[in-house]
Amino acid sequence: QQQQQQQYIMAVPFFVETPDDTKMNEAKAIFEVPSDLADQLVKQPILCRGSCFDLAVDVVTEDKTYICSYYYTAQDPQTTALEIAKRLSNRIGDPDASQALSSMVFGGGK
Repeated sequence: QQQQQQQYIMAVPFFVETPDDTKMNEAKAIFEVPSDLADQLVKQPILCRGSCFDLAVDVVTEDKTYICSYYYTAQDPQTTALEIAKRLSNRIGDPDASQALSSMVFGGGK
């Protein structure tokens, strides 16, 4: 039995904010990303856990950029943020891949 382990090129630090007064798992996940890639990273949503997560630039400092995603989840918000961070890490490792995906045309036959 062979065990597979996925490796990520770069860790994406993140934290999750959740309001105390919410009954649903409303969350804001904030991810620290390289400033030179931030605009490209937010162009396409992240697909994971059966959902589509839009991203936006949140805060820009001299040396860091933070992007965020607001979402509701029936799952643990921390786990959802971890899955988004993994996909961001893959995009950072191959920034042209998401650009190529956005230029593809998907359609069904008649």
